[in-house]
Amino acid sequence: PQSMLTKACGVPLQVTKRQLVHLRLYRTSSRTSSIPEEQNRAAAWKEVSDKPLYPLHRHSGIDVGTFRETYDHVQNEEVVEKEVELCGRIQTRRVHSSIIFFSIKQNQSSVQIKVTAKQCKDFDFIKQNIRRSDIVSVVGNPSRTQRGELTLNATEVKLLAPCHHQLPEWNNLVDSNIRYRQRYIDMLVNKDTNNTFLLRSKIISYLRTFLLKRDFIEVETPVLSTSAGGAMATPFVTTAIALHEKLQLRIAPELFLKQLVIGGLDRVFEIGKCFRNEGIDTTHNPEFTSCEFYQAYTDYSELMDTTEELLRGMVKTLLGTSQIAVPVKSTDETVTVDFDQPFRRISIVDELEKNGIKYNEILDAFNTGGMEALTEHLKKVCIAHGIPIVNPDTKKEFASAPQLFDELVGTFVETQCLQPTFLIDHPIITSPLAKEHRTKAGIVERFELFLGGMEICNAYTELNDPEEQKRRFDMQTASMNALGFNKSAEALLNEAEYVKALEYGLPPTGGWGIGIDRLVMLLSGKMAIRDVIPFPILRSEQRAEE
Repeated sequence: PQSMLTKACGVPLQVTKRQLVHLRLYRTSSRTSSIPEEQNRAAAWKEVSDKPLYPLHRHSGIDVGTFRETYDHVQNEEVVEKEVELCGRIQTRRVHSSIIFFSIKQNQSSVQIKVTAKQCKDFDFIKQNIRRSDIVSVVGNPSRTQRGELTLNATEVKLLAPCHHQLPEWNNLVDSNIRYRQRYIDMLVNKDTNNTFLLRSKIISYLRTFLLKRDFIEVETPVLSTSAGGAMATPFVTTAIALHEKLQLRIAPELFLKQLVIGGLDRVFEIGKCFRNEGIDTTHNPEFTSCEFYQAYTDYSELMDTTEELLRGMVKTLLGTSQIAVPVKSTDETVTVDFDQPFRRISIVDELEKNGIKYNEILDAFNTGGMEALTEHLKKVCIAHGIPIVNPDTKKEFASAPQLFDELVGTFVETQCLQPTFLIDHPIITSPLAKEHRTKAGIVERFELFLGGMEICNAYTELNDPEEQKRRFDMQTASMNALGFNKSAEALLNEAEYVKALEYGLPPTGGWGIGIDRLVMLLSGKMAIRDVIPFPILRSEQRAEE
């Protein structure tokens, strides 16, 4: 009553009927149970029941989703005589003197349960000792209420596993510390979180099916090796006790997959984890999931067509439309993308030329003075265009030509890539494993797919000339030395072994890779990578407090 609320709060209050309903729901769902919170609940249960608190149970009925489909035909106020068993977690709970309504959820489906003193002999026990968030088994008769709500009229309710803690209100958990450190709570109360992880599973399944239908073979390559290769990144290092050797976690499966193509498997792919001991931000996580495939007797041009076909079909199949809103990198904005439209293709060299950056001068600097002269030239170009040459994370100057070139591309080209865009015409200095362009000097046959200003896909015509590959590795070594990262003896040996494999003959091959996590971000509309990874890397709680 209004008078009770006024007395409790010390000031006159006017409360709407809707607000009173919410107050009653909160009170009945969280305060009526006679079982105390947390660890005391187990002891209290023994005082009121001789049944085990965690009984063995084998579900012999149907799941909630199937129940809704099977009994969708039931008419208002109709009761089906057949008994059905459902299992699930109690989401909401409303208690009256002789009737209890609660909804249970299993997977992504929920249904109303009606418990009455007349139909259920343990009504008083259920009323006092089973509460919101508990996991239960319910046996009863399907029915539909006068208002049209599909319901199970319970004759028996059995506790299968209690929840010892009061969960946050439904769809109302915003505390990021709880959401990421106790993901199970986030999943229990935020429907959108589960939807994102379901979409992630469907994306991976669609990608796998797409490749299998095109005669690709799924393979597994080592996660641990004496030297991680296939990309320019800092690896994680561990120790193999049995071998008394340092091992590295892979940064990319590329070199192993191409060796399988050399061995006669013309179409191979792998979906798996990669690890890079580098920064953490909204689009980077040290542990991430990628898919790479390698297809003999094709090139990067055909792979662009394949990529369009893949993503266009994926969006239509999984989201039911070709137009979706995708997040824009490093902003809180979204942009509408129509996947039915052809993807744009932008030449990096042409775009830089439009902004007064002469690619011939870049090539001349490299041809006359090597990586050192090229690095100095690119520094001058960046400074002339007002582009910082200091890494904002390390506060140190960019010391390699590839890094400086990436800054130019990020400033003048990537900002145009809100709609699906293939960036082509990459320089050799940034692409040591790609084949040189058949008509353009100093350029490789490579593309990167950008969407929402974020790179999600990278592919190229594979370099299969062993002598040229050795020269490229040497060029990459010089670039890494400029950054202060000297390649280990194991890394150099790994590269030598790959070059030796190329000497046995790699067919003309197209290689392709996509970041699964970023793809899920785009299709689910999430702004941060940790929202699409069930258990993202976080600082320890102690370090976070510090």
